[in-house]
Amino acid sequence: MSLKKEKKHLFGKVLIILCLMLTVGVLIYVSKSDSFSFILGTKEKTHLRIGIVNQDEGEQLNSVQYNFGDDFTKLLAKDEKKEASWKVLSRNQAESQYKDDSLEAIIYIPKDFSHNILQLSSFNPEKAKITYKVKDSVKKEQSLEMAQQVGDYVNSLNQKTIRLYFTSVINNLDDAKLRMKTIVDDESDVYSSLSTSIFQPADRSIKSIDSIPSIAQSVQSSNRAFEQSTSSFKTSTSDLLKKNSESLLGQADPILKYKQVQSQVANHNARVAGNSIKNQYDKDNELYLTLYRNSMNYLHLFKNTDSSTDPDNSEPYFKRLAQRINSYNEKMKQYQAQIEQSRKELGSIRSSLEESRRQISQNYFDGKEIDTSTLGSDEAAILKAVSDEADQNSVRQALAKQVVNTLSDSDELPIDYTNQVDSTIASISVNPSDYGILFNKLKEFGALTDGQINSYYAKLSLLSKYASIKGRTTGSMPGYTFITVANDVLPPTETQTVTMTHVYPELSSAGTGAKKYIETPIRVTNVRVKGAKGATVVPSVDKISAPTTLQLQIQLSPNYGLNTIMFELEIGGERIPLEYSFFYDDNKGNVALVKKDLSHIFDQLSRIDIASTMVKNLYGSPTSSYNNVDIANPASDSVAKMYGNISPSSVADKLQQKDVDQYRQSGIDLYVKLSVEINRLQANIASLPQLAKEELPSNYFETIVKDLGDWHQEASNKLNEEYEKWKKNGPELLEISPTSSGDGLSNSRLYTTDDSSNSLLDIVTKLASNTRNTSDTIISNGNTIGSMDTQFNTLAEQAKRVQGEVKEVHQQTESLIKNQAKNVEDSTEFNKNFQGVLSNARSNGTDNQAVLNFLSNPVVTEKTNQSGVLSNTPIWVYLLVILLLTNIATGLTIREYAHRKKEKIVEKEEEHFE
Repeated sequence: MSLKKEKKHLFGKVLIILCLMLTVGVLIYVSKSDSFSFILGTKEKTHLRIGIVNQDEGEQLNSVQYNFGDDFTKLLAKDEKKEASWKVLSRNQAESQYKDDSLEAIIYIPKDFSHNILQLSSFNPEKAKITYKVKDSVKKEQSLEMAQQVGDYVNSLNQKTIRLYFTSVINNLDDAKLRMKTIVDDESDVYSSLSTSIFQPADRSIKSIDSIPSIAQSVQSSNRAFEQSTSSFKTSTSDLLKKNSESLLGQADPILKYKQVQSQVANHNARVAGNSIKNQYDKDNELYLTLYRNSMNYLHLFKNTDSSTDPDNSEPYFKRLAQRINSYNEKMKQYQAQIEQSRKELGSIRSSLEESRRQISQNYFDGKEIDTSTLGSDEAAILKAVSDEADQNSVRQALAKQVVNTLSDSDELPIDYTNQVDSTIASISVNPSDYGILFNKLKEFGALTDGQINSYYAKLSLLSKYASIKGRTTGSMPGYTFITVANDVLPPTETQTVTMTHVYPELSSAGTGAKKYIETPIRVTNVRVKGAKGATVVPSVDKISAPTTLQLQIQLSPNYGLNTIMFELEIGGERIPLEYSFFYDDNKGNVALVKKDLSHIFDQLSRIDIASTMVKNLYGSPTSSYNNVDIANPASDSVAKMYGNISPSSVADKLQQKDVDQYRQSGIDLYVKLSVEINRLQANIASLPQLAKEELPSNYFETIVKDLGDWHQEASNKLNEEYEKWKKNGPELLEISPTSSGDGLSNSRLYTTDDSSNSLLDIVTKLASNTRNTSDTIISNGNTIGSMDTQFNTLAEQAKRVQGEVKEVHQQTESLIKNQAKNVEDSTEFNKNFQGVLSNARSNGTDNQAVLNFLSNPVVTEKTNQSGVLSNTPIWVYLLVILLLTNIATGLTIREYAHRKKEKIVEKEEEHFE
């Protein structure tokens, strides 16, 4: 027994030792296991590096752009726990880093992620998916934790999507309620319109129709009264006409007596009129003879066509007028030729400037031309007009075209630009000192201001530097005629002598013998000036008695321009109007400038403007002036530095606004300068005397002179012709003839109306007879008219029938309107109930966030934190306690088992002994 007890005791110890060894082994395994140590918190976690590839292209819903891929990426990137390192990368970058072990995992968000989420209207929507992959070397628990964290963010994104769906549904439902209310209101308006526009007017019409039968009966009564009145009128009219017939017959005798008296008076008047016409003819004959003689004398003085050799007869006025017109025409031809030549030269210059301005408009404003012709030389107004019209879009397009057309693929400035500059300066001098005299003279004429002169000096300095640095050939300064031309010297007083040959005194008019010259006084009267300050005219003699030569001394105080002296020379009773003109030119320099030099000067200045502007634009920055452009070292943002650095396909979109503004300002400056010069040139052209050939041709007076000569000849011939006719004329005496008609009467006869008086008597007699006949006709017509009583009875019956039919239509309309009122009431009740559907989801057009939160997430989970010692105890302590308890239980079980077995053995032994 002792041996067995020892074995049992030894067996129990072995079991206990085995339990302890197992416990220690488990603890050692747990302490060394990464999985358990990671879960139990005994080992520090490692940082998992995860790449996010967001390829979501976004989607629109209700005109709002959504990108759930960006939202999901932001949720991961803003993880505050920092249990993983999240990086947003492109797909290529993520795959590359995944291969070289820079990333342990990659999360993929596809392109159609937002599109699949927002498939509200699709019958077969496809779920949005987020895929990921993890390296095999990553521990399983870390992979699970990443999946759990991604799942949490996916749930957050799902809540946001559900909330978006409910918002869309509620908005559509709210719109449906508004439209339902509009429909109900429209039905109410239709009902109101039916009641107001149809029922009420119809009701008023029914009341009006009720009075139609009574009106028909009233008309019927009125017709009876009218027929009675017609009968009475017929009787009274017939009686009246009979009385008028008798009265007309009584007037026949007085008419006969009146006819006889009128015949006697007409014969007497005809005799008196004939005598008066004869006396008047004799007086008119004498008067017209005198008028004819005087007219012929005056016509002879105006134009004497006879070739008289008598020295006493002076040239007629018509011939002297023709001579002066010929002299005037010769002068005007010369002046017109000079003006026309100047006008052509100025026009050519203006066309050249306009072409330059048109090119600037094309280069700077994309071809948009701005009309400044009405603004004159007002530079401020022109600047404002150009600034208003030169919009940013056209400037941007023009600049883009210039860049595309000019910039090449090379880094060097194309030779075409420098060739254009070189060809321009090759014909001009670029030395500023060569232009001093020219600029001063133009300033003296008012053609240039100090600011413009300084601007040209700056441009010439820039061109001089360009020619020096680039080694270019330049031209020389030409000579200009207007610089050396001097104006006429204006004297304080000027004396001119005018000689008149063949001045004749008056002839004696006494006696019948040969006429002789008599002493005739000479004097100057009515002196007038035009243009001059004043003038006096003194004849060389006071009187003459024989044909002589007369000198007139004219003394005037002149002004620049045309000075005209007008006066009348009186020789006895003859008065001769005279006019002389003197011209003092203070504009010879301007004339020389316009005629010879202006076109060359404009061409010279235009070349300076073009060449300097081109150099500044090529080598300077957009903000550079002519003074600070460095040819040797062009500005970094200059055209010369821009070659090869700009893609022509994207020039317009990539142009900076300041470059566009500077280019626009440069274009505006050039356009304004050229516009000012063009307008000034146009003003100079317009200021030239308007004496074109079509306005004042060389034969301007030829027609007038010819017409005067023709008029003189025609007047003389006509006067002689009329006089010859008058001499053959005699008095026409009037004759008396009876007539009974006003048609076909002669102009040389007087007519009596004896036959007419007889006709009047016959007319009165016939009128009396016709009146009696008319009375009989009226009675007959009155009897024929008859009565209309039957027709009016029919009218009254039709009025009653129409009244009944209209009342029936009115009753049907009233029933229709009542049915419509019931429909409006039912629609209003339905709309009232429909307005309550989800009415708590919106308030005054604003979403109710509390209701939306409830609908989007009706059931929520919440994690609670337990406090106390147990919550802070590590998990391995619980495992150790469990193992110890298990060992103890195992030991107790074995002990109990051994004890029971011992008892059974004892019982068997006792049974055995018994």
